[in-house]
Amino acid sequence: MTSPLGAALIRGFVIAVLTGAATTLTTWSQTSDTKTLIIAGGTAFITTFLARSGLEGGYDQNRQAHNEVHPSDVHPAPA
Repeated sequence: MTSPLGAALIRGFVIAVLTGAATTLTTWSQTSDTKTLIIAGGTAFITTFLARSGLEGGYDQNRQAHNEVHPSDVHPAPA
């Protein structure tokens, strides 16, 4: 997946897993109720995934489709 949307999906999934796990562990320090843990972790996962992959990926994909991405928007990786 080399499209901006594909990259956003991968980036969004990784960040969502980390956010969901962190939220679950934080909630676990307060309660051991399985239903509460699933809801807290799932909510954090879903909202992060949708925001990072859907919204950001859609925005980037739209910019690329309209040739609004310029070389100055992308910084070279350090050597």
